[in-house]
Amino acid sequence: MQETNLPLCAELAPCRTTQLGISDLFVPASWPSRLNAHVAAAHEATKQLALEFKLITAPQVRRFDESAFARLSGYICPDAPIDRLKVFNDWHSWLFFFDDQADEQTKLGHSALNLEAYMHECLAILRTGHLRSRPTGLERLTEHIRRRMLHCASEAWLARFTDDVSDYLLRGTLKAVANWTNNVVPDVESYLAQRRFDSSVYTCEDLIEISADRLELSDAVCANPRLQKLRELCTNVVAFTNDIFSYEKEVLLHKNPNNLLHVLMRHRALSLEEATTCAVMLINDDVGAFIRQERELLPEISQDNALFGYVRGLKAWVRGNLLWSLETGRYASPNSPFPQLRTPSRNSCRTLPRA
Repeated sequence: MQETNLPLCAELAPCRTTQLGISDLFVPASWPSRLNAHVAAAHEATKQLALEFKLITAPQVRRFDESAFARLSGYICPDAPIDRLKVFNDWHSWLFFFDDQADEQTKLGHSALNLEAYMHECLAILRTGHLRSRPTGLERLTEHIRRRMLHCASEAWLARFTDDVSDYLLRGTLKAVANWTNNVVPDVESYLAQRRFDSSVYTCEDLIEISADRLELSDAVCANPRLQKLRELCTNVVAFTNDIFSYEKEVLLHKNPNNLLHVLMRHRALSLEEATTCAVMLINDDVGAFIRQERELLPEISQDNALFGYVRGLKAWVRGNLLWSLETGRYASPNSPFPQLRTPSRNSCRTLPRA
């Protein structure tokens, strides 16, 4: 595997003359890509919860099945037992349910203050486990997930996790909703910072610690600047990769300004092809930085099994997210500007971009 030193796209307009696309995303072939054997069971369990809590209706089941969130969960934690995989998948699905509800609020022109109040209600449930007298389906799912998380995690872990959920909602999603409501396209640097939180990836990285026994990280390890940088780089790669895959759905269909390609097109005066090239280069640069940062952390990784498992989980996130994005029906469209998304493929070995 050859590493490359790629310049940040924010410094270039356009980035380079050679056009890059999804097939040029750089992912080391050695990073985990095995699917958990319990994916089908986890999918059915989450679907039944979603129906019970009325987060999806019978006519929406097909779309839920096509989204295949459990495959994403299964790539990220290939060795997790079924009970923990279900928790993973329920949370990943929770994020998509909340995202869809926030989108609906925005399209209907509802007040961001109403959405912020709802965010605080969900955070209060995560912190206390208490439901109000007439909870929504998403609130009931929140309490259900919290209760099961505490079967395999400490109160300290839950507090860290809830802090990251708070950042996702209040520092990320709320800003994104304000941009959409006011039709504001954030500048490049502001968007890069916002997207790290809005992506919710930090919350999902926390779940790596509860995918098996004895993987919870100590406070000292969590505070390690090198590990924090790895988390940031993983988040960047997953978030900006998602922006490429979701461009048609977010920008062309929903007119949502919160998308890296759209931001680059507006503020760097780029074509879609040029913006895609810039985004791919930015993602590849962060993958290369992740590899170098991991090498610097190797002395600590080699002496800490939990840290070793955690870093492996971050790598599984990068590769698994790419595999799932190619396979899921959530981004597949015959009108996609990206050929790889015009037909979803479950034969992921053939559709994975080269390493």
